[in-house]
Amino acid sequence: MNDTGAGQQPKMLFILRGEERGPVYPGYKDLVASALQNNWSVCESIRVCESLSDHESIAETDYCNTEFGNVDTLVALVFITTELCLQLGNKIRAAYPHALIVGLEASSGSVAGTVGCDLYITDFPKAGLVQFLTHAEHYWKSRQLIALHFADLGLKRKQITQLTDIGLALGAQVEPDKLLETILTEARAIANCDAGSLYLVDKSADEPMLVFKLAQNDSIKVKFQETQIRLSDQSIAGYVALSGEELRIADAYQIRSSERYVFNRGFDQNYGYRSQSIVTLPMRDHRGQVTGVIQFINKKSSDGEIIEFDTETIDMLRAIVSQAAIAIQKTNLLNNI
Repeated sequence: MNDTGAGQQPKMLFILRGEERGPVYPGYKDLVASALQNNWSVCESIRVCESLSDHESIAETDYCNTEFGNVDTLVALVFITTELCLQLGNKIRAAYPHALIVGLEASSGSVAGTVGCDLYITDFPKAGLVQFLTHAEHYWKSRQLIALHFADLGLKRKQITQLTDIGLALGAQVEPDKLLETILTEARAIANCDAGSLYLVDKSADEPMLVFKLAQNDSIKVKFQETQIRLSDQSIAGYVALSGEELRIADAYQIRSSERYVFNRGFDQNYGYRSQSIVTLPMRDHRGQVTGVIQFINKKSSDGEIIEFDTETIDMLRAIVSQAAIAIQKTNLLNNI
């Protein structure tokens, strides 16, 4: 019955006083047995009420939480007396945001509707237990899905705000060197990557050149010196500049020998660095001509591990690079007036 995904077993939680489990609610054991048969994890919280030391244990898991401070999104079904729900208030919903919260009343028509439960019963259901559990699990999944959609919406809003802020920062910068530094710094911050480089294509001479304009590295501080290299498809940046293609490389040291380009390990060998994940994007002018290349190196996870660049991050970088190309072209025009 459970198809919530790998490792997501729905939990059933009871928040009851010890004496209420058997005598007051005779359907208790049948519900527990049915839940266990249908791959549910059955737990109980006892620290909000009297000791249950003289009662049988439902599960070995000690699922006690006096303050209800920890959020558990795997709890799909909560049974709680209306009296305790009144005492705990919104703490129950905050702790178990996706759960179907069922209020247990000592008798019909007591305090139904006065507390934050989703439905009220006077005893655990005896008939249709599987259907009841299925409904609770579907409710749990739907609330999880809604939460994911809201989280995704919040992330997208944050990204739009970041792109807008970067666009304003680039538009306000008129000094070429500071503009390039702003471009690379802001883009790396968005991507959460350790290092990056920026190249501009120079076709003013007889032989096109790739000008290495800027490099940044959070792990190693090296004095940068601008250099020019021959525009060739044998380097990663050169390949992107000539072909106009984007490159996403999981490991710079594992590039297939069949590729035209290779990774130059000179910097790594000289400074003890390890370049791994790389994304290289072309910058284009209003005519679609490649005017430069931005390379991002070693994306970091939230715990600092080097990981591959994901599609969403590349989409963000692509938008930034597009803004950067326009800003560079505008700045060049202003400086040539």
